[in-house]
Amino acid sequence: MTLYLYIIFFINLINMNLIDDECIYKVWIHSYEEEDETKKVYRSSSFNFPLSRGRDSFEIKKNGEIVSYTIGALDDYQKKIGKFEIKNSNKLYIYFNKTKPNIMTILSCEMDRLVIQKN
Repeated sequence: MTLYLYIIFFINLINMNLIDDECIYKVWIHSYEEEDETKKVYRSSSFNFPLSRGRDSFEIKKNGEIVSYTIGALDDYQKKIGKFEIKNSNKLYIYFNKTKPNIMTILSCEMDRLVIQKN
């Protein structure tokens, strides 16, 4: 059974092309209840989340812009705007006013669920 799951995972990874995949372009909210030591899970903004003190989120736009919302010291949201580019069909190189990019490796993208590899 485990071998089967790995095969399905790699087939999905090979077939995933973020440039053509419409699912990635939306607001994604951190669903920390679903993550583990290897992956982070994000849900679309229409997902019915359990109550929480606050959740980080980001929006990926088709024009190459990414907007990050993090929780600030006063429980308010801090907004950062950056740019991204897609490389190797599953990596987002994200630039927030610095020369070295943050690299986000996408493990899967569905219409309501985004899974990324933890760094």
